[in-house]
Amino acid sequence: MDRGAQQESRPGRHGAGLQGRPRLASGAGADQGSAFPRAHDFSSLADFTDDEASLNLEWERLRLSIPIKVNTAEQALANIAASIDGTWRTYAFAARYMLEAKKDYNTGLKYIDQSLALKEDWLNLWIKASLLAAKGNYKDAHALAEKAYQLGQKAEFFFFEADVKKALSEWKKKL
Repeated sequence: MDRGAQQESRPGRHGAGLQGRPRLASGAGADQGSAFPRAHDFSSLADFTDDEASLNLEWERLRLSIPIKVNTAEQALANIAASIDGTWRTYAFAARYMLEAKKDYNTGLKYIDQSLALKEDWLNLWIKASLLAAKGNYKDAHALAEKAYQLGQKAEFFFFEADVKKALSEWKKKL
């Protein structure tokens, strides 16, 4: 029995035998004893959006693209609803998701108003300013961004300082 046939019937390093499994490599220069793809065969994920991607598998001259679809927004909204615990940060993060997902600015404003009712912080002021700017209300957005900047200067961690400064400059031109 040749070495390739011996390897095919022995258990592999994962504990499963390879007997009866199809060989992926064939033809000139192929690794005749392997049921696994060669080094130049590969898979990749491509064409990402929030809700889908493609899994691309390639070997030899064959390419298979498998679409993968998920309901990201629906799942995120369900997670937000389940995690709202009445703290200002939770409402602020829910509003920030709405801002970043560019899905529902009005719901984001509802969440951020609930956050601000519990505690006024530079972060939730900045999120509200950003939501208002996304809706085209630069006048109110600029005023809130100024307030967020002032509070942020007193805070221990003002990690959006550069973003707030840039927005203040840009939004002022749109007034």
